Amino acid sequence: MFAVLNEYDSQEFFDAHKEMFLVTPEGGYVVELFAAFPAKPSESGEDTSPWRLSWKDDGAYTTWLNTMLERSVVEGDVTVTSSDKVLTLSTCRPGGTERFIVMGKLIAVPEN
Repeated sequence: MFAVLNEYDSQEFFDAHKEMFLVTPEGGYVVELFAAFPAKPSESGEDTSPWRLSWKDDGAYTTWLNTMLERSVVEGDVTVTSSDKVLTLSTCRPGGTERFIVMGKLIAVPEN
């Protein structure tokens, strides 16, 4: 379903598609992409897992964000901090043994 996410392993594709849009019942968001990288399903549950959902404090969250930035195979200009909410998208890589992760910072779109 999200196979196009695999294209984000190219800097050229990333540079041409740096934003996504997310619409929820609570409101809309611009998603400013900041990282894209392969990951193994076996990473789930580890402190550095891209699928991690909670952290003990802001410092641990900041460390995790920095780790995600370091793993990225593309370079962007988005800064993320512990006060940011992040969207993580994951899809299967061809062959099925890896996943490809694309991460972005959520920016709420003000209602008119």
